[in-house]
Amino acid sequence: MIQDSSSSEFYHQDFTTASEWEIFIARLEEIFFEWKLSEVKISGIPLTRNQLFDGPWEQQSDTIKFSDVEYTVTRHFLKLDSTDSEDPQFTGTDSGVIKLQALEDMMSPENDFLPVVYEENVMRPHPLVRWYGLRDFITIVPPSNQPVCNEGRIKMLLSSFCIALNNSECKIPLFIQANEPWQNFYLGICEGKGIRAEYEMAHLRHIPQGCKHLTGILHVFKSKIGSPIPLNSTIISARFSYSLHNWTSFVWQIEPPDFDSSYNDAQLLSQLPFGTTFDPVSKLMLYVSWPELFETSVVDSESYTDLEPLQAKDWSVSVKYYENPSCLLSDALTEFLGVCSGTRTVQELIGDIIQRNQAQALDPSIPLSVLSESKVPTFSKILKQAASTIDYARSKEGPISEELLIRILYYLFPDAENEQKHPYPESFPTICGKEDTSESSTEATWLNGFKSAPSDSLVWRLATVMCHAAHSLGGAKAVAHLWYEFTQELRFRWERCIFIPGVASSFPDMKTCLLNQKLQMLNCCMRRREAREKSVSQPQELKEEFEDSVETQEEEEEEEFFECDTGSDIGESGTRRSLRRKVSVSPAQPAGRLSRHGELKLIATGDPLYVPVTQEPIPKSEDQLEEDAALLTALGTDKMGAELRARIMSASLLSDMEAFKAANPGAVIEDFIRWYSPRDWIESDEIDEFGQKKGQLSARMQLPGNTWLEVWQTAKAIPARRQKQLFDDAREAEKVLHFLDSHILDSRPLANFAQLLLPTLSHVALSQLLAHSKKSHIEELNTSLRGVSKKAVALSRSGNVDLKRYQDLVNQMANVETVISQSLSLQFKFCPNVFQSCNEEDPPGDEVKKCLSSLLFKPETVIPSGSRGEIGSRIVTMFTEAHKVAEMISDPEPVAGEPWDSMSSSMWANAEHEKEFILRSTAFRPASCSALTPQRLTVHVSKEQFAMAGCWTQDTTFQ
Repeated sequence: MIQDSSSSEFYHQDFTTASEWEIFIARLEEIFFEWKLSEVKISGIPLTRNQLFDGPWEQQSDTIKFSDVEYTVTRHFLKLDSTDSEDPQFTGTDSGVIKLQALEDMMSPENDFLPVVYEENVMRPHPLVRWYGLRDFITIVPPSNQPVCNEGRIKMLLSSFCIALNNSECKIPLFIQANEPWQNFYLGICEGKGIRAEYEMAHLRHIPQGCKHLTGILHVFKSKIGSPIPLNSTIISARFSYSLHNWTSFVWQIEPPDFDSSYNDAQLLSQLPFGTTFDPVSKLMLYVSWPELFETSVVDSESYTDLEPLQAKDWSVSVKYYENPSCLLSDALTEFLGVCSGTRTVQELIGDIIQRNQAQALDPSIPLSVLSESKVPTFSKILKQAASTIDYARSKEGPISEELLIRILYYLFPDAENEQKHPYPESFPTICGKEDTSESSTEATWLNGFKSAPSDSLVWRLATVMCHAAHSLGGAKAVAHLWYEFTQELRFRWERCIFIPGVASSFPDMKTCLLNQKLQMLNCCMRRREAREKSVSQPQELKEEFEDSVETQEEEEEEEFFECDTGSDIGESGTRRSLRRKVSVSPAQPAGRLSRHGELKLIATGDPLYVPVTQEPIPKSEDQLEEDAALLTALGTDKMGAELRARIMSASLLSDMEAFKAANPGAVIEDFIRWYSPRDWIESDEIDEFGQKKGQLSARMQLPGNTWLEVWQTAKAIPARRQKQLFDDAREAEKVLHFLDSHILDSRPLANFAQLLLPTLSHVALSQLLAHSKKSHIEELNTSLRGVSKKAVALSRSGNVDLKRYQDLVNQMANVETVISQSLSLQFKFCPNVFQSCNEEDPPGDEVKKCLSSLLFKPETVIPSGSRGEIGSRIVTMFTEAHKVAEMISDPEPVAGEPWDSMSSSMWANAEHEKEFILRSTAFRPASCSALTPQRLTVHVSKEQFAMAGCWTQDTTFQ
């Protein structure tokens, strides 16, 4: 009897459920269908030279999971132009060889030996592009912490790929990354049109026996193919690379400035240090290539080789540079920014020097001795004073030596010497940035708008020497010392009314920096002081001159006429007697006239209108204008504040009105408006009794409570020389000196002063970058220089000093300085004639400029004419000198004069870095009746490793 049993007691396996492996394959097929890989056809246009390196690459990525490991699936493909259209008919055969895009690309020699570039630790192009010359492929990469190292797992994944490719009709190669990620080890497969391609790699630490030369590699290639019939002739492409580290006599570097020597102070002090402290070029790689050689035409074995570098067809060079080299200009600017961010005061830095100077200045015995001493000093007193001066000079120990300090001060104030060694230009431009008329319009536009100081002015020189002090002369202490001496010189000049050189003789220019405006203000004060003291010292002469002027004006204004009367005017003879009288038509005597106006006459009297002598305009610097604006704003909007504001603003107007009234007795407000503000006088076509057009005041002048009318009513007829001076030169000069001395006397940090020089210093640095960029003849730098100049101009016009933004500017300048230094180093190494001509501003030829630019910005550069060209000869000379130094070979003859045939083969053997071979052929695989399929092997041989990557194809039609 069969007993009933519950279904739960038995286990039922559902064989219709998909396994994890099947799900993995299905997911792959789904991704391929989403990317429409089955629709990708063979392009009818072959790749051009190095197109796989220069062309743009694009990617498509997705993720897939298998055995709890998430893989990244990425398609890498070259973005072709719209003109490179796909040809759907280009799918047949040519000479019996089956067409697949991957196989067509790997057999093309146009992209052999592509350069390698690392961008953010990523190799570009992809290593598979260099190994197989592919334009379109797929990679499956495991997580970096779970590499695929098991051989069985690798084979299972490859078999899964093969199934997915066939099911989705995808004809693009697919690779799996194996072993550690840094090894770039890939295994792959490609299948379609009855052909299968297997991609294999081998990485070895040691070179196998016989594989160091081409002969052994050819044997490995033919053995791996294993064709049942003899192979067609193998096509070989070879490239050898040689490295050069020792530059011997080709080392280029710039020595830091040496201030201990007094030779050529002008060039030393006027220019900031520039360039790298050591040669920025670290290594040179020479690549010699032999493209598409037949195996029967070349021999390369252990005992003999036809692959001689000097006979190679193609030469190319790759230059390696040091990363972030130390640059003198950027280091100097960084040191000065450190001073700008410091918190120490001048008293803290050089308080001892200031105290000694103050003690000597306040010596009480000096004034008494001056009053009591004889005007003819004795010989003993002269010796005593000289000895005390020498003792004081010896005791004065500052950060900057006395000799160097005097040289710097003579450079800043050249008029202190009898024979000026560093004179300033006769005139300065009014617009900063356009001082060099020889510059191109583009560069002038870059520099235009700087709110700094004119080139080679006092502030320009001061910023330069202050940067030298911060970088080379002692840091913040040297800056404080030089600033203290600078302010002392300014005060000395003000006390003796000695004008400051290197400053434009005009009112403070608002287009310049604040420090330049302050120095212009100080010169204005001295100019007013000089005129005032001159007028006081010669009062009688000026009085007589003024009286003569008044008398002359009176004679011009007097009218002569004859008046006839009867009575007493008739003589005894009965004849009429003529009487001559002088009648003055002016009610008051004019004063303070400058010149007669052209055609204007006074409206009320018809007398000629005279231009009065007015007080000179009041010079103001930028900060004073801001203070005035803040004061007027703080007065408020009430009636009292408005009246006070109007009084302050009309002080200059009142002075001009009083001078006008004094020069033109009988004048009315309309007369003043016609001269002072012609736009506010509206003429009509009517003619008045004096023959001039009538008119009226403008609408704004007729408004009730107009300030002009009120001021006119209160104005008195006072000439300018008797008015209260609007500008107090002594007070304004003391304000300027206090503004400069406050960094020394008050407890304010030195950084406050140093920040005043930042706009000018950035202008000096940028001008120097532009000057050196001309010597380098690199047009590609224009973009970087334009960006740097825009940022520098914006910072100079910014109201607040942002040290972080200035540091970013210095970093950008450092990048440009590095590239310029690299260019100058390359010119010195490869083109010495061009390097010398650059200093003479004789630009090199287009071919040389193109070669130098390529060496800077491209990973490899083709050398024109190979070893027989000018640059090639220099390269041979470099390797020869380095070899002789390494082998300690003495050579009295010039190296450059040696013939090429005398070059020792050991020189190239010692400099050899790597060998690369690409072998191509076609074979009937796996049987003699199979279709002819392409084969390729790429080999890298170096001292560190031996690597091979082969693509082995076979016909699968009858398998």
